[in-house]
Amino acid sequence: MQAKSNLTGWSYVIVMPTDQFLGRVLEMRTFVLLVCGAVVAFGILIAVLLSTRQYRPIRNIADYVRTLQVWTHGNDDSRHNELDLIRDSVQATRDLMKRIDEQRPIVREQFFVRLILGSIKDEEETIAFLSRENLALPGENCFVTVIQMDRSEYISTQNREELLRRLSEISMTDAVGYGVELIPDQSIAILISTGCNESCLRQVQEDIADEIARLFEHCCGFRPTVGMGSPVSGLIHVNRSYIEASAAMEQSGRIRKGEIVYFADMSEWQEGSEWYPIEEQIRLVQSMKQGNNTAAKTALANIMHDLEGKEVSLFYFRCMSFDLINTFLRTMNEMKLGIPQEYRSHLAEFTTLKQLDAGMTGLIDLICDYVQANKESKNTAMGTEIFQYIEQHYQEYDLSLEKIADHFQMSISYFSRYMKDQTGYTFTEYVTHLRMEEVKRLLKNSDLTIKDIVASVGYSDVSNFMRKFKNTEGITLGQYRKLYS
Repeated sequence: MQAKSNLTGWSYVIVMPTDQFLGRVLEMRTFVLLVCGAVVAFGILIAVLLSTRQYRPIRNIADYVRTLQVWTHGNDDSRHNELDLIRDSVQATRDLMKRIDEQRPIVREQFFVRLILGSIKDEEETIAFLSRENLALPGENCFVTVIQMDRSEYISTQNREELLRRLSEISMTDAVGYGVELIPDQSIAILISTGCNESCLRQVQEDIADEIARLFEHCCGFRPTVGMGSPVSGLIHVNRSYIEASAAMEQSGRIRKGEIVYFADMSEWQEGSEWYPIEEQIRLVQSMKQGNNTAAKTALANIMHDLEGKEVSLFYFRCMSFDLINTFLRTMNEMKLGIPQEYRSHLAEFTTLKQLDAGMTGLIDLICDYVQANKESKNTAMGTEIFQYIEQHYQEYDLSLEKIADHFQMSISYFSRYMKDQTGYTFTEYVTHLRMEEVKRLLKNSDLTIKDIVASVGYSDVSNFMRKFKNTEGITLGQYRKLYS
C-alpha cells in the first residue's frame, strides 16, 4: 500500500506479506466451504435415509410379487426393476379383474342352475354368494316356473339371446326373478323370490307368468306354455318347486298351448281322498326322470307314510300298492329300462309296506343311476356332434360362434362355456388351432402357394394369419416350408 502526504510531501509505503494479508480471507473461504460441504453431506445423508425408508414398502411389495411369480410360474424373474415389476403386476391384476367381471354372469348363472337342480344344500353358502354378488331377493317365499323350448319352433340365435337376456333378471313390484337356460332339458327355468304372504302368492304367480309370456312372445313371436311350481320357504328348497314345475309341464297336454299349468291344481284331479296324494306321485315320477335320488326317496317316503295311516280295506290297500308299483313300471318302460329279477320278486310278493318300500327304494337307485349315466352319454354325444361339425366346417370363412349356436339351438354363452370346459380353449382358439394344423400339413405335403393355403383354411386376411403363425411357431410360413418340406 502507498500513500503521499499533502502536508509534508512525503510518500509512505507499507509492505505486508501476501499470506498475512489474505490469511483471514482464506480462512473465511475455507470455513464457508467446510460449512457448505457439511450441509451438502448432511442433506445427502438425510435424503438417503428418507429414500431408503420410503423405498422399503416398495421393495417389500416387489419381493412379495417375485414370491408370487415363483409360486405361479416356477421361476423368479429378478431382471426387472421394482417399478417395472409392480407396473406389470398391476396390469396383470387389471386383466384378471376384467376376466373376473366377464365371468361373473356365468358364475351367477351356474349358481342358480345348481340351486334349482338341488345341488346346493348349504344355506350359508347360498347367503354368502348372494351377499358377495349383491343379488337382491325380497322375501322368504320362492317358486320356480319352467318354459319348455319347443323343438318344432325355430328360434334364431339373436332372438334367443335377447330372450335370455331379458329373462336373466326380472324385476316386478312384489317379486324378483332370475332365469337360467337348461340345455339338456331344452327349457328355461326362472327362480322367483317374493315377500308376499300366502294370500297374494297366486296373484304374484299369475303376474310373473304373464310377464314371462309377454317377453317370450315379444322375442320369439309366440306365447309359450308355462309350468308353475308351488311356493317353498327358503332358497335351498327350490328344487322341490322346480320338480313340480317340470311335472306340470308334462301334464300340459290337458290344457291349451300358451296357458299356465299350476302344480297346485293337479291335486284337484284326484277323484277320492282315500287314495294316496297324486301330487306326491307326480313328484316321485318327475324326480326319477331327472335322476334326483334324494327328492324321489322323499316323495316315496311321504307316500308310504300316507299309506300307513289309511284306514281302508285290504283290497283297496292292495289296489293302491299295485298302482304305485305300476307307476315305477310305467316310468321304467318309458326309459326302456328293464327290471332286474330280484326287484320283480320284491314287488310281486310283498306282504308288508316295509318290503314294498325296500323294493321301490332299490328301483329308485337303479333308475336315478341310469338317468345320470344317460345324461352323461347324451352330453358326450352332443359334444361329439359339435366337434364333428366344427371339423367339417372350420375351413369356411363365415364359421362363427353365432352360426354354431344357431345350428344346435343353444345360447352363445352356453356354447362358449361348453367349448372352454371340453377343450380348454375358447371357440376362436380352437378353430385357430385346427386351421394352424391344416396349414402346417399343407405346407409339408402340397405345392400350393402360401396365399392359396391360407385361403383354403378360411382366412381372407393373409397378412394377419402370417403374423399369428409367426407369433405361434416363431418362424414364418416360408421358413416352415423350407424346414419341414
